[in-house]
Amino acid sequence: MDSQASFYPAPSGVNITICLNPKVGSTRWKMLMVQAKGIKVSPDVFQIHRTSVPWLTMLHGRPGYWRENGNEKNLRVMFVRNPYTRLLSGFLDKGVLWGTVYPIKPGHREPYSATPAEFKRFIQALIARRDAGMEMDMHFELQSRLCGGSAGYQYNFYLKVEEIDVWYVDFVSLLGIGHTAARGWKQYTTDGYACFFALRGKTCDETSEIIRNHYANPVDVSPNAENSGEPSWALTKTSHHAQGANRQISTYYADVETLELATGYLMQDIRRFGYPILRAGEL
Repeated sequence: MDSQASFYPAPSGVNITICLNPKVGSTRWKMLMVQAKGIKVSPDVFQIHRTSVPWLTMLHGRPGYWRENGNEKNLRVMFVRNPYTRLLSGFLDKGVLWGTVYPIKPGHREPYSATPAEFKRFIQALIARRDAGMEMDMHFELQSRLCGGSAGYQYNFYLKVEEIDVWYVDFVSLLGIGHTAARGWKQYTTDGYACFFALRGKTCDETSEIIRNHYANPVDVSPNAENSGEPSWALTKTSHHAQGANRQISTYYADVETLELATGYLMQDIRRFGYPILRAGEL
């Protein structure tokens, strides 16, 4: 599922293909879906990426993708995140926290410190690699180029992680993973919730009750989504579950040149997924 479209045999029986990009909450979502299939995972949350699962295809080409999934009518879902926030999160998490030596690409290591000036240098390095047509680490690559995007894959739904209050109940109900999401997550959450996620203004128990009483119809998919390429299920309200990068946007994008460089680099994602352009006066 790590930036590659993968068939997920949902407990509900729905045929669904899901793609989780790095830096969109992929670690926790992967844990949820793996545990919902009864596969034991390590208490170390990051070990989930090393857990062998039988349905993980990691297919790179369109023919193999459709052959593996068997039916082009399978529901297809891709997770996306605000491009500005995702880029900053990648820098802070991989460029700074990981011993300051996380490679922009395999075999290339460049140290960065947690300052706006270093963030600017980081963006300049990414742009230079892009312009040279060189390989990009998937944590920093454009989302629109991941999940088969560069090969022309289309998805029925693009789930904005900022909009989780909008689509969470539908999605969890559709997959039939509500029971697994209901409890056992306190050690993996920063907000202290015992459940995977609690809706705005609701407790874990109240959220679970809503899921139990909800019926998600897998037929309720935009019939034109795969043809028009327009993001579905894409609203613009802000989630109350802010992450670390969200809180530091105004600091790291305060420099006008940095903001312009980032906007230019991210423009394909901004347009593709319907996110607003960040303006200096709005920080």
